[in-house]
Amino acid sequence: MVKIWITNNAGHHFEKALRFTDIPNDKTALKFLSRGTVNTFHTDRIRSDFEKKLKDFKEKDILLLCGANVLNAVAVKILAQKFKYFQILIFDGRTREYTKREL
Repeated sequence: MVKIWITNNAGHHFEKALRFTDIPNDKTALKFLSRGTVNTFHTDRIRSDFEKKLKDFKEKDILLLCGANVLNAVAVKILAQKFKYFQILIFDGRTREYTKREL
């Protein structure tokens, strides 16, 4: 089952991202790496927390970029060390939709 890994849950609606999963209405496919306000100056703690959670990230899973840039950068770094290629979702504010890209 494809999971959507979200860098930060700060109250946004992520239901539109579910269309990229095997079961488009299954909210259990949404996995959060952090929640709410995160102290972005504690990068060692962020890295440690994200590494623990992303150990379950599979090649078919998708990283949804959201929140502070440092959170996205840490998650991308971890996955780039683990996989040659992986999928990300980027939100387009104009169309209010997610676009999938490969890194």
